[in-house]
Amino acid sequence: MVNVDEALGALRWAIAGERGGYRFYMEAAERSADSMGKSTFLDLARAEEDHLRLLLVEHESVSSGQGWVDPEEAMAREMAVDITVPLFPGDKGVLEEGVSPFGETWAAYEIDGISGDLAALEFGMEMERRFYQVYKKAAAEARDSAGCQAYEFLMREEISADTLTVSPARIPHRLLNESDTLFRFLVVKTPRPTKTTRIL
Repeated sequence: MVNVDEALGALRWAIAGERGGYRFYMEAAERSADSMGKSTFLDLARAEEDHLRLLLVEHESVSSGQGWVDPEEAMAREMAVDITVPLFPGDKGVLEEGVSPFGETWAAYEIDGISGDLAALEFGMEMERRFYQVYKKAAAEARDSAGCQAYEFLMREEISADTLTVSPARIPHRLLNESDTLFRFLVVKTPRPTKTTRIL
């Protein structure tokens, strides 16, 4: 049984958060002077746009009494939306609680382009971690399997290809590619390391 009020509340929070993430990555792409940096931020913005469309399909279905939609089907549905504007009255999200965190990140671009890109990546990693934890909590609290599947799908999206992850310093890491496709990864170290990295 779907608890409509709880489901819609969680979906609206997630929608506002993904919209904020889109805005952040688009502005980071505009500020980055590096072509690869621009491309990376634009790819991340497109991922947030895809997540937003899935969430909007789910919101529309739940609010109309039809329940949750299979996440794969929701991703495939066409839905026109202006992601740059709030979608609900009083739309507030993960990036808009209290003072905007963008200012400190953008200030790093005043130092130099690399410092700005690194600051934007750090902020992006923290944002994605927060999204993941929110979706994990929502999946655990979902009262029906379809809602749980939708949030688990979004959790996988947050840690899929072309996303950002954080690896603690001075801890050995093992990277595995269990598929037949090309495995590529980019390591960004912040702050600037004082010791060399050993690859075994």
